Amino acid sequence: MSEIDTLCEKYGIQIRSLSPIKEIFSEFQFHKKIYPLFFRGNIFSVDDIRNKSAYDLYNICEQDYCLTMKTYYSLRKNGVTLCGWNDQYLFEILPQYKSVQLFKQYGIIAVSQLSDCSEQQLKKISDSVPALSSLIQKL
Repeated sequence: MSEIDTLCEKYGIQIRSLSPIKEIFSEFQFHKKIYPLFFRGNIFSVDDIRNKSAYDLYNICEQDYCLTMKTYYSLRKNGVTLCGWNDQYLFEILPQYKSVQLFKQYGIIAVSQLSDCSEQQLKKISDSVPALSSLIQKL
């Protein structure tokens, strides 16, 4: 056993690399930015990500909404469902292009942010995204 191996074992240090993460998630075709973020977020397997919510994923992605959304859709496409949380990101309930549209036009990323919009904005949102009409009416 080498000296470095002995020291690592003595102090409980594990040396990891991005290679296994890239291999495990190769079929997901994630953006290359996600692998170091998974590493920092201690995501080393599909089971590790299954125990996370969309909110956790957003934080793992360093609050990059577009990266979070792309990663979320890739996970769903590959049968990985995230845990629920007390709010919902728009990409969890809307098609990707509608989520991007609301993000670009209004800076809205979560359902809870709809309550911060003016009545005029809510009317425009409701007209452009009828799927949100029932949610908006409940506000």
